[in-house]
Amino acid sequence: MFKGFMTGFSTYGDAHRIIVKHRLWGQVLLTGQINMAIFVGFVYVGFNYTDDIAEWIVRWLGLDSDNGGFLGFVYQLLEFVLQILVWTAIYQFYVMAYKYIVLIIISPFLSVLSEKVDFILTGRKYPLTAGIYIHDVIRGFHFSIRGFLRETFWIILFFFLGFLPVFPFISPFILFAISCYFYGFGMFDYSTERHRMSVRKSAEFMRQHKGMAIANGLVFYLFLLVPVVGLLFAPAYAAVAATIAYESIENPEIEDILLMNKRKQIHGSNTK
Repeated sequence: MFKGFMTGFSTYGDAHRIIVKHRLWGQVLLTGQINMAIFVGFVYVGFNYTDDIAEWIVRWLGLDSDNGGFLGFVYQLLEFVLQILVWTAIYQFYVMAYKYIVLIIISPFLSVLSEKVDFILTGRKYPLTAGIYIHDVIRGFHFSIRGFLRETFWIILFFFLGFLPVFPFISPFILFAISCYFYGFGMFDYSTERHRMSVRKSAEFMRQHKGMAIANGLVFYLFLLVPVVGLLFAPAYAAVAATIAYESIENPEIEDILLMNKRKQIHGSNTK
């Protein structure tokens, strides 16, 4: 698992070299702009509807009294706290659902990018017909729903386990690892899908290489935290890195080629 983790981590450097060398910035920025639009839409919904939702909850609880004095202050304070809770709930939902929103909306673009990187590494081409495209879209939707439900199950389970002794200290780390795993799983799915693996076979493959998936998802998650830059580049870089990692498993000689290219780049930069 440790070796897989290190491979999943290091392939981001390989992804950058391939993107630069083969000038893939068009696809990278296209997916980034769509991702940015998703984020802007989330912020817009938050700013425009959070207060309304909080006020509806206050009315539903019967706490919308116009009483003055201390009781009125308590009501206002409660409404303020509810607004914060609603904002937090929206943010948590976004963080959990984000990967699946990306998979559904920009999946076709990331899939094309992944296939292009596959061709760069192996020289293989894959036929694309209307039937194959429809099948892949349905499969992608099935994968997203399946992943969302499974991740939700694990999050709820460890949330409640967090109230038991010892678990409060380890539960947040386990939840974070689970989230990273599903981030990475989503990015590897472009490659497993292209190799005609079913969703179940894809899940079995990722369980065998969970360290790689966690590392890919970890870097993806941390990348997203970088303002603007993360939103623009994280999805494409994660998909390219996952493609490289997958192909290095299927074709061990690719890892040697990538290492040779890395050494050439380092040697070239040192001679300048």
